Amino acid sequence: MTYRDQIDNIMDNFEFGRVAAMMEATDWGWGMPPEVPDEHELRVAARARLREAAERGFSASGGFTARDDGGVLRLYWGLSANIIQGAVGPDSEQETSMGADTEQGDWHEINCVGIER
Repeated sequence: MTYRDQIDNIMDNFEFGRVAAMMEATDWGWGMPPEVPDEHELRVAARARLREAAERGFSASGGFTARDDGGVLRLYWGLSANIIQGAVGPDSEQETSMGADTEQGDWHEINCVGIER
């Protein structure tokens, strides 16, 4: 699966609404003065992190962390150690997080903030 395909898959399946809800609930904003981003702004930021990770191996900003894990792009967002995670790889066309088809993976919820693999 190409990086572009992986990015599209993550963007289609990552639950940005949960990120927005958590940021709203914790009043965590970006910029000065801090403003809580809407879902569109979160998507723009996440796509930028994924593209940079595809080029450089790693990118992080605004709570999002993206990395290239041996040809598999991964996107994380988190507060503290709790993360929301999405990934695709050559062995799984639908291995993504937060409500995506998880029949091929072993995702499980750890709490209301995120999930882990």
